[in-house]
Amino acid sequence: MQMPFIRRGLQAMLCGLCAAPVLTPSSAASEIIITGNPLGREQGPGPVSVMGRQALQERGASSLGETLGGLPGVSSSYFGPNASRPVIRALDSNRVRILSNGGATTDASALSPDHAVPVDVLVVDRIEVLRGPAALLYGGGAIGGVVNIIDNRIPRQRIDGLQGELRLQAASGDAERSSAALLEGGQGDWAFHVDAFDRRSGDVRVPRLLDCERSGVNRAARRICNSSANASGGAVGLSHFGERHRLGVSFAGDRRDYGTVVEDEVRIGMQTDRLALEGEWLQPWPGFSVLQARLGSNDYRHTEFEAGQAHTLFSQKGQELRLQARHQRWGPWEGVLGLQLESGRFAADAAHHEDGHSELFAPHSRTRTQSVFVHEEWRTSWGLWHLGGRLEQVRMRSLGSPQDPDHFSAGERRFHPRSFSFGGQYRLPAGWQLQGHWSHSERAPRDHELFARGPHLATGSYTLGDPALGLERSRGLDLGLNWVSGANRLSVTAFQNRFANYIALYDTGQRIDGLGHAVGQAHDAHEEHGTALTEQAYRGVRARFSGLELQGNWRLRERGATLDLQWRVDQVQGRTPDNGQPTPRTPPLRAGATLV
Repeated sequence: MQMPFIRRGLQAMLCGLCAAPVLTPSSAASEIIITGNPLGREQGPGPVSVMGRQALQERGASSLGETLGGLPGVSSSYFGPNASRPVIRALDSNRVRILSNGGATTDASALSPDHAVPVDVLVVDRIEVLRGPAALLYGGGAIGGVVNIIDNRIPRQRIDGLQGELRLQAASGDAERSSAALLEGGQGDWAFHVDAFDRRSGDVRVPRLLDCERSGVNRAARRICNSSANASGGAVGLSHFGERHRLGVSFAGDRRDYGTVVEDEVRIGMQTDRLALEGEWLQPWPGFSVLQARLGSNDYRHTEFEAGQAHTLFSQKGQELRLQARHQRWGPWEGVLGLQLESGRFAADAAHHEDGHSELFAPHSRTRTQSVFVHEEWRTSWGLWHLGGRLEQVRMRSLGSPQDPDHFSAGERRFHPRSFSFGGQYRLPAGWQLQGHWSHSERAPRDHELFARGPHLATGSYTLGDPALGLERSRGLDLGLNWVSGANRLSVTAFQNRFANYIALYDTGQRIDGLGHAVGQAHDAHEEHGTALTEQAYRGVRARFSGLELQGNWRLRERGATLDLQWRVDQVQGRTPDNGQPTPRTPPLRAGATLV
């Protein structure tokens, strides 16, 4: 579904006392890349795009997908102005991992395109997008890439005194009024952080009349019906700094209410609470320089209301423990070893309609994952070699539905994904650099891909999981050529991914009524059976993705106020060789330029 969204008509921002430094796109290359670079280098082992605070203020939208959609290789699963998830190199949903300060987030945004990502860029310092093979550091499932949302809610450096920031933003296309405030301070070994945001927008204006139904009354308006949204939230954080350690904790909350656009009287109420603890110890053991630990707990709830009545409730609770130790040189190699434990419980409940049908979509389930990973680098006079590996154990159990015990079958699947990558960078004369990366990645199917069985009204489908699905396997190759000369930069990357078992939804050709019964294949089945939906099933097929990404910066004016021309071009093609059909979410050829 695509609809035009007049995002920004008027934008104003006010920065307060001692605001933090602004990272502009032209200076991103000199900053340390956190994502995919556990050794603290200024450059990651794969293609990384960075949006700093200034870029987020200028281009930041109400959804994460829209905010990042202009980056090379990144598009979005646009489902109206309120729900949009990043799509990286035509890979979406469970193949793109969204992190918060390097830790896992818990939500239902990968379950359906009308589910929003509970993140607001008003309180974010920077976002890093890692594309390609190096993303396996954060899970074999991150075949497409990683989006790491970085903030300072747990202060990472000592702060003397107080510093703050105030942001105000307005838009005319949807009557948006947004504000955010941040306050940080500290004394001695203690530092704190407090932030809060509020974003409100009305229905999006359009140049022609559209039908809209509210409270059973049809009317026409020059607006996209049910596209308004409200969001608010905030966080508090505290850190203690010792001679060789840092300990910190933060609590964050996010509340949202937005329309789904595709259904005039359906709104989604969402709330997320996150508790995070971080620790860092210098020289914990002989031969190791840093030990980092992160413990996170997420509580996510999502209610779909129809005409003010609650119809479907999704809830997901998750915990994560990540330990990462950086070792000193072992021969020529320097790197990190890590352990990651994740546990999550998912539940979906739905009201029964008068005709007896229910909107139950997926069963209650429990998922547990244990992983160990390694990332090593060998630096030489001409460049570097790097390699990485990840071993996982995934246990997924369907708990059925307490609401309707006969609708879903209980069962358990276990998977053992193995992923690894190898690559290098070679410095050439005159500021050029050649790099290449190869990877083998394996992803365990998600719970809804295995166990789903029910109507999905937002997409007009009846979804069937496949409990017999195996691991999704892919092999990827990235080749890149980079050039840097002062402020001028050029980057060219070609890539290809081949999947042996690409898991995606495919139409079966059947029509299903509201009670889950087949009603034939006739095109007019929806007219004879008013609740008929298209049956879609998860299947594993062969798939191939290939593409090209180009981006650069050219300094047009050096003296006085500088002026840069930033440009980008990207294209990706996705095909399933068995039938020659394009894969879902494949974006067209894109090109763009910006003066900054």
